[in-house]
Amino acid sequence: MNNTQYSQEHPPFSKAWLILLAFMVGLVYVFLPPPWQKSDEPGQFEYVWLAANLDRWPQPGDVDAKMRRDVLASMIKHDKYRYGGQVIDLDKLKQPVDIGVPQMDGGQPLYYFLASLPLRLFPNADIDQQLYLARSVSLLLFAAAVFFAIRTVTVLFGNHLLGWMIAAFIALLPDLAYRMTAVNDDAAAVAAMTFFIWMSVRGIKYGADWKTLIGLPVSVALCVFSKTTAWLAVPFGVLALLLSIFHARPRLVWLSALGVAVLVVLFAFEWRATLPADFYEYYGSTLRVQPQQVVDGKYTFITDDQHDGFYQVLDKDKLTESTKTTDRQVTLGVWVWSNQQVEASIPRLLFKWTEIVTPGKKISITNKPVFIATQVQISENYNAPLLRVFTSTLPAGVELYWDCFVLVPGARDLQSVPQTRENCSQVEWDGYRGENLIRNPSAEEGWLPLRGMLTDLVSQTFGFQAADFWAIFDPPASRVYFKDAAQFLFRTFWGRFNWGTLPLVGNNPYLLFTVLSGLALIGNGVAFWRYRKIADWNLALFMLLLFLVDLVYTLFRFAGGWSNYYYLLPQSRYLHPVIVATAFFICLGWYALLAVPLKITNLKGKFAYVFTGLFILYNGWAWYTIWAYWYK
Repeated sequence: MNNTQYSQEHPPFSKAWLILLAFMVGLVYVFLPPPWQKSDEPGQFEYVWLAANLDRWPQPGDVDAKMRRDVLASMIKHDKYRYGGQVIDLDKLKQPVDIGVPQMDGGQPLYYFLASLPLRLFPNADIDQQLYLARSVSLLLFAAAVFFAIRTVTVLFGNHLLGWMIAAFIALLPDLAYRMTAVNDDAAAVAAMTFFIWMSVRGIKYGADWKTLIGLPVSVALCVFSKTTAWLAVPFGVLALLLSIFHARPRLVWLSALGVAVLVVLFAFEWRATLPADFYEYYGSTLRVQPQQVVDGKYTFITDDQHDGFYQVLDKDKLTESTKTTDRQVTLGVWVWSNQQVEASIPRLLFKWTEIVTPGKKISITNKPVFIATQVQISENYNAPLLRVFTSTLPAGVELYWDCFVLVPGARDLQSVPQTRENCSQVEWDGYRGENLIRNPSAEEGWLPLRGMLTDLVSQTFGFQAADFWAIFDPPASRVYFKDAAQFLFRTFWGRFNWGTLPLVGNNPYLLFTVLSGLALIGNGVAFWRYRKIADWNLALFMLLLFLVDLVYTLFRFAGGWSNYYYLLPQSRYLHPVIVATAFFICLGWYALLAVPLKITNLKGKFAYVFTGLFILYNGWAWYTIWAYWYK
């Protein structure tokens, strides 16, 4: 939207008051939740405490036994374990005690340096007081983020009501205030990224001046030193800088950016090698090769001393349906051979993900392809049925080849050999004729792997494998994760507290936010049409790309390990660094639907009070939720 055309539609009071209001609301979230009850606080505080008390910067493995004991004693005192059924006797624990996952491995230093400053001033304060001092630094970062957000929407919309709505949304969103007042580097990431968005929006709208040329690189540096969730500032910073410098020719910049993106994709993937589609491994890549001998097709799977196995998540619905008349019996088989004689474990069908690293029965394998088979009884209750090949440690130089996995319903003759066609996707075996229940059973379909250095970067920095990116095209493996991840992300965005485990009180409280989010989505369609001629499409596209890329990154954050679908689910705190872009589209959608009714009823000035009041009530709902859980 064009801010000059709508500047007369200003709210009745200054947005600067929102900073004070946000600070007061944030202050409640500092002191209402008991100590250690926000995500990763014990481990995050340990990093802060060590930064304040060591004569050097903390390194992974650094531990202070007394500090840990004090933290655990405080955790027990404040009922951290009251619903876990744990009874902890400090005197019987081995030192140093466990207080949760350490955060020093890979944590960027900016937040921990800032949060350590008040602890340096009060080194003798008790452990709870030191925690609140660190939380107070997070509160100041929250206030700074609100200030940067206000500056951003002022550039975007001037004094227009929509800009005020976005600023109020950010200042008063309960989950944002709750997460940003925790001892957690999320606070620095959100503040730094919001500063970056302000600098980017300013440059894109007005062009490059000395403030942009200095502020934009500084904001990118702050993002880099805050947290990996803010590293999107690096590529988007380059884009924003170019749009600022070539302010008069934005189309050239966008076309160039598209060309660079295509080149990056072309360079990122290894086009001559492929991964076998629909197969995964925890700590490495699954491989396929084209050996001189095959059973069906051109490819086979391979395991060696560097690649000790792989697995496929089977289609549970198809497996259950196909075994209804076979008393849950299935028969599994595969052709296998090696480049030299060796003993190896046979493939297994698993129904408990905890057994994924358990070897199966061993057999002797030679350089002659042999068909091995086994009968399996399907468990009555299970989540993720798996085909698992796990050869454990093979001697150096030994290669095992696996081809044409076969899984069919019923107990088939183990001495007979099935007939296969269409790259083993169709099977005839001891009276059965039909579809193979294994997808891509002879590795004919492939996925592109990342190049070597990118593979190392992605796996070491994000704990990710190339196949995990492609899992979106493998619904049996990924659909449950992405469904639950999207739902959990949505609910934590609108409010789930503690460690993401405490939902808002009430009967189906997230139905309201589902409706509001749906209305926002519809409203964006209305806004696209209504404001198409006056919108600043460079800014709109920049914000949309920033939001979408961060959303994808957040949804994939805990993806992988498809054998048990997930260990964790992504919370909204990983999406909060782009809260300005998120709020932009939510509030734009609401405003587009409300603009005409507000104009007809002449309530635009009063709506500012209504919007603020509703969000204050919303925070009251969140406060009661936390209070009722811990103190009622």
